[in-house]
Amino acid sequence: RRQRLPLVFDPLISAYDKQVNEKHKFAAGSTQARKLLHWESRLFRLPDWLIADTAGHADYFHATHGVARERIRVIPVGAEEALFTPQPWPQKPDDAPLELAFFGTFIGLQGVDVLARAILQYDGPPTHWRLIGEGPMKAECERLLAPLVGAAGPSRVSFEGWGPLPELPGRLASADAILGIFGTSDKALRVIPNKVYQGLAIGRAVVTAATPAFLPALRADEEQGLVWATPGEPESICAAVARLHRRREQLPVLGQAARASYETHYSNRAIATVLRDLLDH
Repeated sequence: RRQRLPLVFDPLISAYDKQVNEKHKFAAGSTQARKLLHWESRLFRLPDWLIADTAGHADYFHATHGVARERIRVIPVGAEEALFTPQPWPQKPDDAPLELAFFGTFIGLQGVDVLARAILQYDGPPTHWRLIGEGPMKAECERLLAPLVGAAGPSRVSFEGWGPLPELPGRLASADAILGIFGTSDKALRVIPNKVYQGLAIGRAVVTAATPAFLPALRADEEQGLVWATPGEPESICAAVARLHRRREQLPVLGQAARASYETHYSNRAIATVLRDLLDH
């Protein structure tokens, strides 16, 4: 008898969620939204196993699409490990500003507007904020932060465009820490963005919003390479940066802990372990 192979489906995101809740293309309850939800729910219920990248997305797929929770497995996205390898620690003068790097598509989910307000409010030791990427909110961020571009005060800001992906780890190597996301939307509270995985993978601490998408053990302990802010609160970003400054000499060790957290929870090896267990059932 031929053995039946399990069908595994990894949608990564919900098209319904993106079109209705994120992009507002269709109003919730509209005919278009109901059709999309019906189509996607049927699709999500077909496989033996549905993959979600976080527990928050697993709960969403269960509540919104009616997929039995026991048929959903959480497998993180991880990083492109051939590229995002531990980067050498930057050699800088003792009086060099702390360098923080944000990279992304400048969309609302990332909370880049919250980050911009934090940069404007920040009044601590000298900090260089590098904002890398392109997207719909970049022009507004450039307008808000124009007085700080090249400034010599507490905050110095620079904007950079995208380049080839293989060059990104090297461009981030001078950073003392990576900036994640700070948005407050339902989706922002459910996701762990690529930049967090990639930042941890290169061996840098990551400042990001503490959301239910992260394991409770990681949220409870900043010694593991993740430094927490509150979603939507610029003041909490400033406070997180102040904590980094107080631990300036320990940042290489914190970077090693960040890479260890990646290896333990988000690496290809960790992903393969979950997949093997799933396919053996």
